[in-house]
Amino acid sequence: MYQPVLKEAVRTFFYQRSGFAKQAPYADSRWTDGASHLGAGQDLDCRLVTDPNNAATSKDLSGGWYDAGDYNKYVTFTFSPMHDLLAAYERNPAIWGDDFNIPESGNGIPDLLDELRWELDWLMKMQLDDGSALAKVSVTDFSAASPPSADNNPRFYGPATASSTRTVCSIFAHAALVMKSVGEASLETYADTLEARAIKAWNWIVANPATSTYDNAGFSSATPEQSAYWQEAVRTTAAVYLFELTGQNSYRDYFDNNYTNFQPYQWTYWYPFEPVFQDAMLYYTRLPNATASVVQNIQANAISSATANNSDMLPAYQNGDDAYRAYLGDQNYVWGSNMVKAESGGILMSMNVYGLDTTNQVDYRDAAAGYIHYLHGVNPGAFVFLTNMGDYGAENSVNQMYHGWFGDGTDFDHAVNSPKGPASGYLTGGANPSFSPSQGYLAPPQGQPIQKSYKDWNTSWPEDSWEITEPAIYYQGAYIKLLSAFVEEGEGGATPVEELETSLGMQVFPNPASHRIQVGLDIKTPLKGQLQILSLLGEVVLEKKVDLPVSAGPISLEVEDLAPGVYLAVWQGNSQRGFVKWVKK
Repeated sequence: MYQPVLKEAVRTFFYQRSGFAKQAPYADSRWTDGASHLGAGQDLDCRLVTDPNNAATSKDLSGGWYDAGDYNKYVTFTFSPMHDLLAAYERNPAIWGDDFNIPESGNGIPDLLDELRWELDWLMKMQLDDGSALAKVSVTDFSAASPPSADNNPRFYGPATASSTRTVCSIFAHAALVMKSVGEASLETYADTLEARAIKAWNWIVANPATSTYDNAGFSSATPEQSAYWQEAVRTTAAVYLFELTGQNSYRDYFDNNYTNFQPYQWTYWYPFEPVFQDAMLYYTRLPNATASVVQNIQANAISSATANNSDMLPAYQNGDDAYRAYLGDQNYVWGSNMVKAESGGILMSMNVYGLDTTNQVDYRDAAAGYIHYLHGVNPGAFVFLTNMGDYGAENSVNQMYHGWFGDGTDFDHAVNSPKGPASGYLTGGANPSFSPSQGYLAPPQGQPIQKSYKDWNTSWPEDSWEITEPAIYYQGAYIKLLSAFVEEGEGGATPVEELETSLGMQVFPNPASHRIQVGLDIKTPLKGQLQILSLLGEVVLEKKVDLPVSAGPISLEVEDLAPGVYLAVWQGNSQRGFVKWVKK
């Protein structure tokens, strides 16, 4: 039942593409738009922010994803979403089809990897010939326009930094491993390119071992610089993937000598603010030539953290510490708490992925599922924290988010009260008891119990709704990694449905529908059978017996009495069976 939701969540990255037109049939007609940020002084002629009049600094830095509700692009901020999405593919490769309705669908490559390639291609543009990587592409202030193609504000890039270079090193190495695992020739070649770039970045780091302290000069937009600790930890994750990729012991030795510097290791508990570092440690435990004592140490540390040292983990679930079965310590309800929820569930699922503490396997899965249910509506506000999901069966999905495209007062502002509403499937930030607007007092989200510190609204200064409802690629990546763990191979019938639809030519139109549907079958001989409408739980909610040549016309059904949601139209007759999904508005 999660397959349609997973697809919509992944498709948000398509809508976040910079420099790419969103056109039918890949974009919903409500959210078509031309390619953005390709005008004068923008990404095709992007210049160094501290020397903008020097044509020699011009670079083509087009592509990539918008980072969040703004249209800027930051290298270090891609660290967690890229690793989370790569891990989502690695851990459950069979669920990732080639049918997510993006422009690359049907090319024989899982669409998740196609979407990742869009970002990887941009990251490669950000890497310089010496192996270092530029920091960001951004407007100098907070300017934006709706839709993105209308945004003509000039954009600039920041200089190369050690933090960005370590980021691309780690991502390129991990992505190369994933691309090689698919067994597709073009991806093998692509993986070789990624590997070479990862090694070049590593060599730059070896030659320039100091961490960076980039001051964001020339920009008032967000600084992408990270702490010295973070930069060293990213280098350690890169060593894991480079060791697996190349087999060179120097990378293994670097990891062995530095993994205990990870804060989760030093503090004796793992927590949802450093999931990529923790995932890298667990990844290392699977490598055939890993140091045995290090493997045992990591496994023991992970188990003790999940079962004893971190009360937010298994003990919270087993003790029933949260009525909504998605425990998070009060101090961890921060800006972006929905990401923290998702990563908490991810830690629990990792225990099963890596076969740790098998006696508690069922509890780990059930506890992790609680965080999915929280994000899907089992929370004090009964919010489905995904935007505009009414067409997919959500009863109370959030209507608004802070985003330059889907902004306050635009046609895209509100899912119900605006002509178009925001695109579907974006995870918003979540409850934030620390929210404080620039002016005044706003309740809610202020003045509420912690988990009720949320408001479904979308305004800029001085109410500053971005602290509550802004989405981000890192929120999205964390959610997709967790959700994909609960999708089974063949769930949703992606491959068999396509085959059956082809063999019967089965179509439902309109789709989505509100009052009546017509079902067409490409069978020209007289037939008898029945057309059933099923819920996704398999319950027959509508049925019509058929005794006519289909060539006489499509089969019509009144569906206005059905509740909004996702249904299956199923035909059975003449020893043939076909089914297709459709949406009741």
